[in-house]
Amino acid sequence: MKVSHYEVKERLIKKFIASGLAWDDANWVTDVLISSEQRGDKSHGIKHAKNIFDVINSECYIAQAPIIHDERSITILDGQNSIGPIVAKQAIDIAIKKAKKYGTAAISLRSSNHLFSLSHYVRYIANNNMIGFICSSSSPAMAAPNSLNATIGTNPFAFGAPSSKDPIVIDMSSTNVARGKIKEYKDAELDIPVSWALDEYGNPTTCAIEALKGTLSPLGGYKGFALGCMIDIFSSVLSGSAFSTQITGTSLHMEEADVNKKGDFLFVLDISKFIQLSEFKIRMDEFIHIIESNGGYIPGTNYINNQFADIEILN
Repeated sequence: MKVSHYEVKERLIKKFIASGLAWDDANWVTDVLISSEQRGDKSHGIKHAKNIFDVINSECYIAQAPIIHDERSITILDGQNSIGPIVAKQAIDIAIKKAKKYGTAAISLRSSNHLFSLSHYVRYIANNNMIGFICSSSSPAMAAPNSLNATIGTNPFAFGAPSSKDPIVIDMSSTNVARGKIKEYKDAELDIPVSWALDEYGNPTTCAIEALKGTLSPLGGYKGFALGCMIDIFSSVLSGSAFSTQITGTSLHMEEADVNKKGDFLFVLDISKFIQLSEFKIRMDEFIHIIESNGGYIPGTNYINNQFADIEILN
């Protein structure tokens, strides 16, 4: 059954407020989940509102992440057991304020809960006329070259930059596909593309069940694993969070919940400190025009084209 995104948003906001969130937080979290749906990423969409209710109802829930280090353009937040998207918004607000003062800002989130799709955050930053980058570590899903054992997560990252119209937004994982996508195929009893994953013996597989027992294929082979390593270092090693095989509990698809220990990294750049904003946007428009005039696809277009589309709701 399809429901208008306005109705879905209204329902979710009411439920989050009833659970104790302020309207601003409820609206933000709802937008994060719905934006995943609108960009075609249901694996990080509204079905995971339950995960957020679980955090709110936990005994160790906190509303805001404590600041454990704050110096000029750098801040470190302790995510503890706060809601991932709300802590991300807290970090973004700090980063934008610092970037306006210092030109750039870098924020580490230590031991944070799942942020869900990262695209919403960098789009928000871009709409504030800045360039944004965010990345997250996650529980092991990808094996190193010549290994059968998962040591690095899907480790997603996102980038956003404004233009005079819609921003360019890139959101992707270090693997060919996110683990949640394979879970979707498993639930639907569908075969997965052979390029997505390896079974526990290191063989390419089209069986979603065997894929979840094995490892995910790196994006671009060994290059994807290297990219995942970089993100683990930015997100976890740098922030003081758990890293690599130390990370537990960050997957939304585990049978049992665990305390989250992964990390996140956020970087924001004030364009006006480097080049006049108006000139930058003219140059971005030209950049986009070159791609589109050659029949190319602009990253982030899927969301722009579907941001007001109805949302499929399971009965």
